[in-house]
Amino acid sequence: MTILLAFALKSERSFLNNHLSKLPSISVVQIGTRKDHIYKKMQEIAHNEKPRLVLHMGTSGGLSTSLKSCDPFVANKIIYKENTLDINPDVINQYQDAFPPSVQQGTLLTSDTILKNGPEKTHAHDQLGALAVDMESYFVASFCQEQGIPYLSYRSVFDERDEDLENMENVFDVEGNLKPKEMVVNLLKKPRLILELNFLRKRLERIQKGWLDVIRVIQDIKN
Repeated sequence: MTILLAFALKSERSFLNNHLSKLPSISVVQIGTRKDHIYKKMQEIAHNEKPRLVLHMGTSGGLSTSLKSCDPFVANKIIYKENTLDINPDVINQYQDAFPPSVQQGTLLTSDTILKNGPEKTHAHDQLGALAVDMESYFVASFCQEQGIPYLSYRSVFDERDEDLENMENVFDVEGNLKPKEMVVNLLKKPRLILELNFLRKRLERIQKGWLDVIRVIQDIKN
């Protein structure tokens, strides 16, 4: 049985293209960020062969000042609106040897919209106690729970709590692909964004290097 490595965005998973030949027990899927699309993609996978683990990786926004950019984070609980899912601690413990010493565990918030600025992220942290936020983990975790598939959410902080993402809203479609037209509009509105994007690209590359280290260890851990 394989490990299914799930990413929401194409930009998150693209780094693996040159490494898959050396990761024989890993299969990769791009799931997007909307519930209906996520369930459709996951159903297609589960219909063929249930993986021994869904390793859900991706970037998250930091809601706590304890999480800095590129910091690793493992969700032991996921909140979506009034719903809460507890992640099986046995799964987390089974793979903890793959995590770097700096990893933090805590509550992850799944939001329907991007929390764009410091006040929005601070409010979410104060109200819910969540340490980080994304747009898809709850849906992936709930599907896995329904299907009896072990699930592990390994995140890395992309934007810190006080960093602004005002110009990155609505630039990805439901499948997790960049929308060129919307990105061009944002660049025309704020030319300085070109410099910011180069800085953020380098940050993502650093995050992905850490992901690769984790993936290599996890694939060798036996059930």
